[in-house]
Amino acid sequence: MPREARLDIAGLTYHITCRGIERKAIFIDEGDYRYFMRTLCRVVAEEVDALYAFCLMPNHVHLLIKPRTALATCMRRLLTSYAVYFNKRYKRAGHLFQNRYASALVQSGPYFLELIRYIHLNPVRAGVVSGIDSLTSYRYTGYSALMGRKSTVPLAAADVLLCFANNKRHARLLLKAFMYEGISKEHTGSDTSSHLKAQTIADEVNDSRASMIDKRILGDSSFADEVLRKIEEKRDPVAQETRLKKLIEISALYFGISTHDLCSATKNRRIAKARAATIFCGAKRYLLPPKMLADALGVKPSTVYAILRTRKGEHESRNIVLE
Repeated sequence: MPREARLDIAGLTYHITCRGIERKAIFIDEGDYRYFMRTLCRVVAEEVDALYAFCLMPNHVHLLIKPRTALATCMRRLLTSYAVYFNKRYKRAGHLFQNRYASALVQSGPYFLELIRYIHLNPVRAGVVSGIDSLTSYRYTGYSALMGRKSTVPLAAADVLLCFANNKRHARLLLKAFMYEGISKEHTGSDTSSHLKAQTIADEVNDSRASMIDKRILGDSSFADEVLRKIEEKRDPVAQETRLKKLIEISALYFGISTHDLCSATKNRRIAKARAATIFCGAKRYLLPPKMLADALGVKPSTVYAILRTRKGEHESRNIVLE
């Protein structure tokens, strides 16, 4: 049975789970954890608007992130880099992770908060730490940063704490109580190394309508409808052409050149810089097909792929916004 296409919309929040193949360990010692966290820091800095939660367990990883670019780009950089490192260090070959990573779009509000709790309670439920107080000292989750301790990973702690209270001290007290409440509940999902099913969160927030539309979405029916509408819009050729035309106009305006020059094959340095930023923005943020970008900008598809591979124009592309 063919697997469902991944829902990939930049600017929305995702719960990501990836597990070692055959449930084997993907972290052997502290050096492995440190390497993964350093790589995660780079990816967050360059590809992600916000990292809200993370948890590294011996054989699996949870992330709650809002990508700035395509989710696939973020995860490819993170997981490929770590897999190459791990295989080289332990002189092994083949896949490190079980299948592809699991991902689900997450609605704000109760669904978001339940995931904050679920992800950070993994070490407690697995017996890696003895309880909530010990969890504060566990370096491989974002919980310590939420509780005010220094973290090497740039967590969007302030955004999470604002969900509880405006005052950070009060917010941390409410968060801690929220975590204790989660421990007192029976965990109804599968074991913690498995991808959290949408229905588990739906049960926690008492929303029987959730997850009925699409299991790739953690949210109520109206949120699911909106996500699926956006997906269909992105796949619509007419909508893609409209976005491309608008992208070219705004990019030309930003760089102070004409749309004719931007779409020419000239090697003028200034125009080439604008073209690279337009390509990067179109492909990564607005998910426009590389061939469509190549045809519109007067270059070969191989040029588009080279720009995306070398990340030319990435920095300038952040200033080109359609909405």
